[in-house]
Amino acid sequence: KKENIFGDALALIKNTHASFVNLECPLTTSTHPVAKSGPNLKSHPDCIHALNNFSIIGLANNHIMDFGSTGLKTTINACRSINVSTTGAGINLIEARRFHTITLEGLSVSVIAISEHEFNQAGENTPGSAPIDLIDNYHQIKEAKKIADMVIVTLHGGNEYFPYPRPGLRKLCQHYIDLGVEAVICHHPHVPG
Repeated sequence: KKENIFGDALALIKNTHASFVNLECPLTTSTHPVAKSGPNLKSHPDCIHALNNFSIIGLANNHIMDFGSTGLKTTINACRSINVSTTGAGINLIEARRFHTITLEGLSVSVIAISEHEFNQAGENTPGSAPIDLIDNYHQIKEAKKIADMVIVTLHGGNEYFPYPRPGLRKLCQHYIDLGVEAVICHHPHVPG
């Protein structure tokens, strides 16, 4: 089974009330990568079945646009095919900024996914991931807090292979906490932080 890639963590994922995963590559058969520095990552759309035990799939990251709008669209469609919601990317900035809210035993939780800029940001009329933007993120948090008991921000950023957040990133995360989110979860450095 594809889900066996999670090893010992699989039981935890299956037995929790809700789980989030950052999908750091488009799911596509496209052979047309975008021009960028660094590797262009992708997986076959059938790989989505490995993620069917997750509640929310985050798409805000530096690789989601590695195969352009085609890669993003096939990724979103793959997620829909297993009835798992996505957050953090879309066909335009409005869609990318949409957060996802779930209810767990009467408690509503909104998840906002955002990413540092690296060949991946959505624009007013272009696809991509939701950006780190102090003003826009303030409004996202404010809207999420209107409908949810708890708000969590997942932030794709930091320095690769360095286990500590740089001072500016730490300050940014504290700002989101000061705005009332319960947690800011950072991912990207490829090492535990």
